[in-house]
Amino acid sequence: FVTVNGVIRSRIARLNTDGTVDTGFLNGQIGVSGGDVSALGLQADGKIVIGGFGFGQVNGVARNNLARLNSDGTLDTGFLNGLSGANLTVSAVGLQADGKVVIGGSFTTINGTASNRIARLNSNGTLDTGFLNGLSGADSSVLASTVQPDGKIIIGGSFTIVNGTARNRIARLNSDGALDTGFLNGLSGANSAVSGVAVQADGKVLLGGGFTTVNGAARNGLARLLPFPATMSGALQFSAPGYSVNENAGTALITVTRTGGSEGTVTVNYATGNGTATAGSDYTSASGTLTFLDGETSKTFTVPITDDPTPEPLETVNLTLSAPTGGATLGAPSSAVLTIVDNDGFTISGRIADGSNAALAGIPVTLSGAASRVVLTDTSGNYSFTNLPGGRDYTVRANSPYHVFTPARADFTNLTANQTQNFTGALSDTGTTPAPLADNFGGPNRDPERWNLGVLTQPPGAFDPLVTVAQTNGQLVITPRANVDSLHYNGYVSVNSFDLSNGQISVELSLAGINGAESIFALGIGGDAFLRFLVVSPRPNQLLQVQPVIDGVKQAPVEATMPMLIFQFVQNGQIFFNVAIPYDPIAHHFLRFRHFAPANQIIFETSPEAAVYTERARGDLGERSVSAITVELAGGTNGAAPNPGAVIFDNLVTQTINCRFATAAVTVNEG
Repeated sequence: FVTVNGVIRSRIARLNTDGTVDTGFLNGQIGVSGGDVSALGLQADGKIVIGGFGFGQVNGVARNNLARLNSDGTLDTGFLNGLSGANLTVSAVGLQADGKVVIGGSFTTINGTASNRIARLNSNGTLDTGFLNGLSGADSSVLASTVQPDGKIIIGGSFTIVNGTARNRIARLNSDGALDTGFLNGLSGANSAVSGVAVQADGKVLLGGGFTTVNGAARNGLARLLPFPATMSGALQFSAPGYSVNENAGTALITVTRTGGSEGTVTVNYATGNGTATAGSDYTSASGTLTFLDGETSKTFTVPITDDPTPEPLETVNLTLSAPTGGATLGAPSSAVLTIVDNDGFTISGRIADGSNAALAGIPVTLSGAASRVVLTDTSGNYSFTNLPGGRDYTVRANSPYHVFTPARADFTNLTANQTQNFTGALSDTGTTPAPLADNFGGPNRDPERWNLGVLTQPPGAFDPLVTVAQTNGQLVITPRANVDSLHYNGYVSVNSFDLSNGQISVELSLAGINGAESIFALGIGGDAFLRFLVVSPRPNQLLQVQPVIDGVKQAPVEATMPMLIFQFVQNGQIFFNVAIPYDPIAHHFLRFRHFAPANQIIFETSPEAAVYTERARGDLGERSVSAITVELAGGTNGAAPNPGAVIFDNLVTQTINCRFATAAVTVNEG
C-alpha cells in the first residue's frame, strides 16, 4: 500500500487504537521504497524490525529487504550500517530475549555470507556466525518463525529438507541452529506450505497455511501440535538461572518447574555444589529427588544457609538437576547459581575536617553504587556507612557548596574489608555551587561524575549487574531480566547529593517495563527515607495487588489488571503513604517532584508534554530536609517476569534555588 485511510504511508504505517493513522509515526519520512513489507517484529524497546521483498531503501537510505525502525518510524542507522542485508525475500522475523533477530525467507546470502533461507542476526544487524555454522539450512522458503521461551526456534514454510534431514514444511531448531531431531521425528509434517506458527504457553504449537493434512490427519489450513516428546511427560528445569538469598534467611527456596506436558509421574535429582561458598561453613549441602505426580508442574527444595558474624563478599552455590525419569527430559536451565548476600556487611567510615584538623559538622556525605545513602557528619566530623554487602563497588563523596574537598571522591572496587576514608575541606572564596543535576543521556556512556550504577530504594542485595543499563540513541535504557526469582534491579544513582529546597526535578519516562517489571524514579532524602514514582505492571493472567497507605494507615487493597502508577513516601523503613492510580503512558509521560517550602511538602506531578503539570499526590516531610537528596532512575523485577521489556528514561532536568554570600569575608574601612 501507499496510502492508509487517505494518508500517504509507503508500505508501513501505525494505527491508533481507534484505527486512525498515527501521524507521529513516519512523520515526514519516505517509508519503504519499492517492493513490499512482508514481516514485522516489535522489540521490547519499541523498535521495529521489518523484512520484505524487492525494497532497496527505507526513508531514503539503502536497506536491502531488511531494516529496523526506531519507535517513531525513523531509520535505526546503527542496525545493518554499511552491510548489504538480504539478497532475496525476508518473510519471517523472530525476536530473541537477548536482542538477537531470527529471520527466514527465500534469501541465500545475508551481508554477503551464504545462509540458506534461515539466519540469525546480532542486535546490530551483523550475522551471528555461531548460528547454523557449517549447516545447510532449508532447501526452500521459510515463511514463518517463532522463538520458544527455551530458545529453540520453530520454522514453517515450503521446505522439505532442513540441515540435510527430511522435514516437511515444519521443523524446530536448537538455539545454535542445529535441527531438533526429537521434534516431528518419524512424522510426515504438512502436505503444503506452512505460513504461520505460534507457541502457546503450554508448549503446544499452532500452525496456519495452505495444507490439508498434518502428520497424516486431515487439517484444512489450521492445526495444533502437541509438545514433544509426544508422551507429554514434559521437561524439568529450574524456574530461573539464578537465585539470591540473604545470609540470615535460614534457607533458600529453589523452584523446579515442569513445562511442555504434565502427564504421568516423573522424577528428577537435584544437588548442590561449591561455587565460591563452602559447604559446611556457608551452607549445608542438599541433594535428593523431586517427584512430580500426574498434573503437577512445580516442586521446591531448600538449601540451608549458615549465618556467621564475619563480613564476606557475595558467595555462590552451584545447583544442578540430573537423571529425569518417566519420559521427562531436562529443560533449560538445568543448572543454576544461588548467590548468598552477606547480612553482616562491611563499613566505610571516616572524618571530615578543615586544613587545621577542625571538625566539619553537618556536611552531606553521599554513598552510591551497589547501595546508596546520604548521611551528615556529626559534631566531631565523623560519618559511617555500615552493613554494606561485600564484593560490590561503591563511591563516597563529600558535598558542600562552600568547600572544596580532597580527595574529590573515593572509589572502592570489590569491597572485601572495612575501609576508612577521610576528607579535608578547604573553604571556597566565593562558594562553589554544583550545576543542578541534568542529563539528556546523549553521550554513548554513563557520565561517572553524575551517575553510578546501583540502587537506592531497594535492599543492597537487590542490585544485579546482569540487569543491563546503557545509553542508547540519546536515552537511558534499562533492560530487566526475564524469568528470574527474587529481586533484580539496576539503574543510575546520582554520585552527588544536592539541595532541592523550593526546587523541582523531572524526568521523561519514554517507556515503562511490562509483564511484572517495575520502573522507578526516586529521591533519597537521607537515611532510609525516600520518595518514589513507581510504575508497576501485572504479570500475564495475574491481578496486580496494591496496598494503599495514607498517613501511615493501611486502606482497602486495590486489585488491577492494568499497569499502575504509585506515589510513595517511605521513612524509617515504614510506608508513610502509598497512593496508586492507573498508569497512562501519555498523561504520565513526564514525572516531576516539586518541593513546596512553606509547608515542607513534596508534590508528585505528571504531564504529557512537560509544559502543564497536574498534581497527583503530596507528602508532608515533617522534620525531614531536602537539603541533601540523591536521585535514582532504575528498573527491575520482584519475582519471575516473562519478557519484561525495557525501561527508558530521557531528559532529566533539575531547577533549584540556592542563595549564599558572594564571599567568605568582607573588609571595610571605618567611616
